[in-house]
Amino acid sequence: MRLAREADVGAIFAVRLAVRENVLTMAELARLGVTPESFRELIRASADTWVAERDGIVVGFGSVDREEGSVFALFVDPGSSGLGIGDAILSRLEASLFADCETIWLETGAESGAAQFYARRGWRVTVALADGDVRMEKSRSASVGGPGASRR
Repeated sequence: MRLAREADVGAIFAVRLAVRENVLTMAELARLGVTPESFRELIRASADTWVAERDGIVVGFGSVDREEGSVFALFVDPGSSGLGIGDAILSRLEASLFADCETIWLETGAESGAAQFYARRGWRVTVALADGDVRMEKSRSASVGGPGASRR
């Protein structure tokens, strides 16, 4: 696992487009403001995106929105699922966010495998959203077993 570089953007999008859940095309991602250029800018502007490599190939990535205290993205190439890559990325994302936040959050499909993955990692559904997604949260104190100072 390492911090993402601008040169990783192509590989990041290859992983994003290969997923079997939360499937979006490049055009759909662009309508949401997620483009290769926006990702390059994200990488240039902050150290909040990581990639996981296997045999020198990017097989997963994750990114946080530190200002919002949220997990912005976490995706693993389907051919590398079940190897603990998602766990490793999520641990890195959580550690990054918990450095500044008592409670962190994300949104995902209510019936998705991702929701089950997050629930196994201690995330709890806090809000059911109108579009079939849920907001999930995790607190630092629940994560590390004790209270922590909160900035949010």
